[in-house]
Amino acid sequence: MIRGGTLGIDMVQTRSGYEIKIQGQGNRIILQQSVKAALEGALDEADLEPRAAPGFLAYTVAKESGGSINVAKLSDTEIEITASLTESQI
Repeated sequence: MIRGGTLGIDMVQTRSGYEIKIQGQGNRIILQQSVKAALEGALDEADLEPRAAPGFLAYTVAKESGGSINVAKLSDTEIEITASLTESQI
């Protein structure tokens, strides 16, 4: 969750598919560990909490399309989430 800032979304076509990049900057970035783990596929479905469900869904879609999601909390005020999707699976 971004508090008092901006959110940018960009998508580019790569040689193997598409890359979606979400960049957020704000006074404070809150990234719960369970949400990060769900986005990166490091959370078992049995341990899934309701607040992490959208992240788990995004991870599942990326994985089924031959891609992945990377989450980087750059600082307390910046975050970057990158999803790579393989074109042959989209």
